[in-house]
Amino acid sequence: MADQPPIGLKHSGLICCICGARPAVVATKRPSTPSNADISGSVGGGSPAEIGRRGRIHMVVFIRTHPIKIARKTQNYFAGQEPESAMSVTELHALISLLEDPDEGIYTTVKQELERIGEAAVPSLRKALEEDGHGAMFLDRAKSILDQLATDEIRTSFAGWVESPDHGLTTALLLLDQYVDPASETSSLREDLQRIRQDIWLELHDDMTALEQVRVVNRIFFEHHGFDGTRGGAARPMHALPSQVLSQRKGNSLALGALYLAMVQELGLPIHGVNLPNHFILAYCDGGHLGEFSADGSPGSVLFYINPFNKGGVIHPEEVNAFLGHLDLPVDQGHCGPCHPVDVLRRLIGNLAYAYERQEDLGQAERLRELLFFVEGCSAPQNAERSE
Repeated sequence: MADQPPIGLKHSGLICCICGARPAVVATKRPSTPSNADISGSVGGGSPAEIGRRGRIHMVVFIRTHPIKIARKTQNYFAGQEPESAMSVTELHALISLLEDPDEGIYTTVKQELERIGEAAVPSLRKALEEDGHGAMFLDRAKSILDQLATDEIRTSFAGWVESPDHGLTTALLLLDQYVDPASETSSLREDLQRIRQDIWLELHDDMTALEQVRVVNRIFFEHHGFDGTRGGAARPMHALPSQVLSQRKGNSLALGALYLAMVQELGLPIHGVNLPNHFILAYCDGGHLGEFSADGSPGSVLFYINPFNKGGVIHPEEVNAFLGHLDLPVDQGHCGPCHPVDVLRRLIGNLAYAYERQEDLGQAERLRELLFFVEGCSAPQNAERSE
C-alpha cells in the first residue's frame, strides 16, 4: 500500500500528520527500493532537523499522489467523525505548512482543501500568520486564502447580527475591524472597550439626571481616556477604523460617535445615533415617547443631542432644527430622529470605503462596498418592518 511505511526500514517513531505513515530513517538488512527511498527521504539517521525534513518530503509526495485521501480527511473533518478518521488540528497545521512549497500543483491542492474546510481553517491560518520564520510566498498565499475564508465567515456573522434582536454595536465594530484585516485578533480591542465601559459604569448612579449621566460619560471618555476628533486633512482610514481610533484615541465624528454609542448602549443609557446630514450626532431620548413627534415635526422623544466630535457637547433640539432649515431639509424622523443600529453600521461601512478610496486603496474600498451591499440586502426585511 502506498501509504504504508516502506518494507525493510525501521520507523523513527514520527507519524506523518496527513497520511498516518511513519517516515523511515534507519536501514535494515533488506534494501529499500528507489521508489521507497524517494518517499521516505534519505536512508540513515540524522539530526531532528534532518528527520523533520524527510518527514516533510514524505508529506509533499503524499499530497501530490493522494489527493482523494486528503479530500476524504477533509470531509470527515466536517462530518465530526472520530479523531482517527477526521483531520485533526495537527493535520490541519501540517496542511497549512505546505503553502511554503514552491510547487504550484501542491499549492493548488492545499488551497482547494483549505477552501473545502472553510471557516474551521480560519483560526489555524491566523495562528500561522503570527508565527515567525515564514517566507514571503507563504505569507502571501496564507493571507490570500484567509481573506477569502474569513470574508465568508464575517459576512455570515454580519447577517446574524442584523437579524438579532439586540444589535449590540460593539459586536458590529469588532466584525467591521476584522473584515478589513482578517488576520487581526479582536481580543485586545474588546478588552479596551470593556475597560472604558467599566470606568464609566463605576461613576454612574441611579439618581443622576440625563445631563449628569452624559457629563460622566464625557469626562471618562474624552478627558480620562483622551479621545478627540480629527480636524482638517483628507479622509483617512486610520480615523475611521475602530481599532485605529481606539489605539490612537483620535477619529472622525462618525467613528468617535460609534465608539461612544457602543459604550452607552452596553450601559443601558437611552442614547441613539442620529443620521444628521454631513455630521453624525447622538440623541438622548425619553424611552416612553419613542415614535412620537412634536408640533414642528421633530421627534418628541429627543431630550437633547450630543456632539461626540466636540467632546460630547450638548445641543438643544432647536439648534438641530435650525441647521436642517439652513440646508432646506425637513425636520423629521429621518433627519434628526434616533436611527437604528443597522443604519449606523451602514454609514460606518460607507465612510470607511470612502476613506480607503481617497487613499487609493481601491481593492479595500471595493471590498467594503460589497459588504455594504450585503448588509443592505440583509437589512431590507427589517427596514420594511420598521416602515409599517
